[in-house]
Amino acid sequence: MTNRFFNKFVFIILVCLNQQARATEISPYFGVGNDIFNFTIESLGSNDSTLRYEPNTPGLSRFGINAYGLGISYSARTGSADLQAEKGYSDYFDFQINYHNKRWGADLYVQQYKGFFLQNTSDVGGTTDPYYLFPDVKFSHYGIMGRYALSESNFSIAGLLNQSEEVKKTAGSYFIILGYRNYDLLTEQSIIPTVFQTLDNDMSNLRNLKVYSLNFGLGAGKYWVSDSKLFFGGVIDFVGTFAQYKYILTNEKRTADYGTLSPSLKIGLGYAGERWRTGLSVYTDTTTLQGLNRSYIKPTATSFFIYVRYMFN
Repeated sequence: MTNRFFNKFVFIILVCLNQQARATEISPYFGVGNDIFNFTIESLGSNDSTLRYEPNTPGLSRFGINAYGLGISYSARTGSADLQAEKGYSDYFDFQINYHNKRWGADLYVQQYKGFFLQNTSDVGGTTDPYYLFPDVKFSHYGIMGRYALSESNFSIAGLLNQSEEVKKTAGSYFIILGYRNYDLLTEQSIIPTVFQTLDNDMSNLRNLKVYSLNFGLGAGKYWVSDSKLFFGGVIDFVGTFAQYKYILTNEKRTADYGTLSPSLKIGLGYAGERWRTGLSVYTDTTTLQGLNRSYIKPTATSFFIYVRYMFN
């Protein structure tokens, strides 16, 4: 799935079939920011410290256009991981398709990252290197999540995040969320730093975690629009994850079923002009997965994006 081309570039195709768009409306946009993926391991043994794993990936620039209700964008990595060689090398593939209108929406994604460093190495200690490196750790994640608004309103997630739909005053919306997610954490050696391995022998011996999950949740969103067309808004979701777990250790295999609760947050602000539209959007989505012996593994996807859009009509 991952190849040399995607070491420097990630394609993110956003499909936004806007039912309210006029047939002649065309709106190109440009943005800069970053998509960040990381995961944490928490409640390891009797230790309250959090282990935070991140890939060494640079920022991105995004170019896109909406025409006749269809939106497509292209994202290119603009940073250089070589400038932070002490964080190791990361290989990654990240593909997303998103569709949202005022009543319903869906997000499809395939993400794969290999090569992580321990971001909070200085808190953990026990090494003279700047960071603990885990070059063989691979975290794969794919799924589809859909949402449906319980009532019709002017609120739009597409409007909130990049204004591909017009931002109007609204009472907001409540959502039902349904979806399927798959996680696969694979490593050839222990993912736990040496100084922490005695806290939990099972987690230290974990070599593969597979999670197959059904997800159900509720969400609420609203934005506020001034007479000068400045706006601010957000969406908060709480999603229950009901999953089958497969743990592969160095000397045994285990299976289990767990349910967990996870939050996600989307925030947008900007200027919603008739021709020029500009703004900032921030998105974070954390999933709580059950580790061994009451520990938790929490993958998080975060996006920070500044954009300018022009509307032709």
